[in-house]
Amino acid sequence: VYPETMPVSNREVSFDKLADSYQKGYAQGQRDLPKWLRFLGMA
Repeated sequence: VYPETMPVSNREVSFDKLADSYQKGYAQGQRDLPKWLRFLGMA
């Protein structure tokens, strides 16, 4: 599973940038969860 976008590097230390990246990833996970559950036969 890969992120739709990767707005930060592995050297990023800015809390605001990291928090924004986390929120974007969390939202993607919420959108993709039904697809993954169907793939796993759990939906």
